[in-house]
Amino acid sequence: MLPYRPFEFPHTFQPAVIMNTSPLDLPKRPTLRHLLLLFAAGTLGTGTAVANQWINADEDHLWSNENNWTAGIPDSGLAWINGTTDEARIDYEAPDITEAIIGQGASDGSVRMQEGGSLTSSHINLAFGDGWNGTWNHDAGTLNAGDLRLGRQDGGTAEFNLSGGTVNATGLRLNSTSGTDGEDQATGIANVTGGALNLDNHLRLNSRAGGATTAQTVTVSGGTVTSSRDLQIGRGDMEGGTATVNLSETGSLSVGNIEMATSGSGGTGASTLNVSGGTLDASGNLRIGHEGSDADVEISGGTVTIENQTRIGNVGTGTTANGSLTVTGGNVTLKALTAVGTVGEDMGRGSITIGGDANFTFGESNASIVLREGVGNSFTVNGSQATINSLRAAGTALEFNNGNDVNLNFDSGGISTVDLTADIRFGGDDVTLNIDATEASEGVYALFTFNDYWDTGHTTFGTENLDFAAGMDGWINYNANDISLEIIPEPSTYALLFGAGIFGIVLLLRSRRRNRL
Repeated sequence: MLPYRPFEFPHTFQPAVIMNTSPLDLPKRPTLRHLLLLFAAGTLGTGTAVANQWINADEDHLWSNENNWTAGIPDSGLAWINGTTDEARIDYEAPDITEAIIGQGASDGSVRMQEGGSLTSSHINLAFGDGWNGTWNHDAGTLNAGDLRLGRQDGGTAEFNLSGGTVNATGLRLNSTSGTDGEDQATGIANVTGGALNLDNHLRLNSRAGGATTAQTVTVSGGTVTSSRDLQIGRGDMEGGTATVNLSETGSLSVGNIEMATSGSGGTGASTLNVSGGTLDASGNLRIGHEGSDADVEISGGTVTIENQTRIGNVGTGTTANGSLTVTGGNVTLKALTAVGTVGEDMGRGSITIGGDANFTFGESNASIVLREGVGNSFTVNGSQATINSLRAAGTALEFNNGNDVNLNFDSGGISTVDLTADIRFGGDDVTLNIDATEASEGVYALFTFNDYWDTGHTTFGTENLDFAAGMDGWINYNANDISLEIIPEPSTYALLFGAGIFGIVLLLRSRRRNRL
């Protein structure tokens, strides 16, 4: 009989020693919810590391509570706020992290910065991909970040809301990465109603190719947004997507250049800048329709100042572009050259329309408005309430060229006069003047006032299309210092008036005779 020996595993099958080395530390008595979230954290990683996930275990929503994370409070690396719709709230000075991904992999995610809160992170990604949504609500406190990326990959909606406090970031990008399918691009939304957003780099909407059917929107109705670089509205090849910036109420937007529809390879999307209030300052150029799809600037209020050139329907690298500037209110100052359309094999087309009660000033720095040669470039004035004037002291302040349309639409008060302190120029005989004076009464109306004609060889419009009210007629007067429209009753109307006058006199005399009897 063999002596008793305790059972031993063979050398090749020793039981593993279970060490508590996982970064996903569980509570001492884990619940089923913790176990499920732990499993999710281990299976939803990026393939390189297990992320520290937000779980809101104590349901108090506090970022500072270590029980609300699968691996304690993040103090470096990657923090995932997803897998749950419970909002994470920062109300203290949180430790620095490398990156935050809000809304990716399992479900939506949201973070709220509150009074007393602060966080520093190299990147903030909202709606990283896979159709999930991410939200950052900033009520107070301070966020110091590298890039703010709204809509990092395919699908989903990313929303950034700033109502107070300060956000300092390298840049803000909406729809910042190309997707695998043109119809699965992310949607980015940024709303600024208060506080300060300070950017060291560009503010970009649709900054990568493939933005089909998506709408990237930035709305500034309060607070300040400042970028030391450019505002790029529709930077990528949008393929049908839209990019819109809205400025209203007390919002302030200060940037370098404003570039709209800068795809470089065409596209069918649309870029729009709407200003109904607030203040917009651009220290560089304004390019409306630059190298690509359509772009429109619509100003109905507020104050807009462009320090450098304005180019509407600008052509860049072999692509056509269409742009429009419509001003119906507010105060607009274009200080340098304003070029409408371009000349070349691939011609850009542009238009300027001024009306309402707008105060439109151009031509500081000895610059002018020039409509380039080509059909489709137009200059339009609607109604009599706008103030339109140039500050240029000498040289050409306003120039029309062959193929241009000049449209003047009267209201019951007449038409706003374009006051030029310098010269007007006709760069050819094929400039068309279209006047709708169907609401105008008899009188003489100044259309343009100026110092002189720049080119004595072309001192009139090539074609005049004049439309008057019934019974009225008129013509254009070309004078030394102004161009005016004179409206008078038609000869037949004079005859009717003359006849009515004689008939009135006869009736008056007969009445007097009866009174003498």
